[in-house]
Amino acid sequence: MNWRKEISPGLKPFIEKLISESLKEKGWRNSKNPSKSQLWIAIGILSRQAYDLEIKCRFLEQALKEISPKYRNQGIRKAETEFNKIISEIAGGKRTRIKKKKRKK
Repeated sequence: MNWRKEISPGLKPFIEKLISESLKEKGWRNSKNPSKSQLWIAIGILSRQAYDLEIKCRFLEQALKEISPKYRNQGIRKAETEFNKIISEIAGGKRTRIKKKKRKK
């Protein structure tokens, strides 16, 4: 029986992608135990993805910290509402446009 046929449909595309990515690495083919080597390569790929997400989160946290002083004078509730809006747009994949204020002459 092929174990790949028994994987749940929600998980299957992720496993297939990970398998195809690990097959691109050539080091596992020369190993004494290629299946274990391929698993270690898959773990490395997942670690790299987790690290990339961590970097993105740090960037977003810093961006929010830089935005926050702008809202301190407007009150905490308004700032929380705006932060929640930004976070939900980021989580939903929408692009956030920042409106530029016109300078008074």
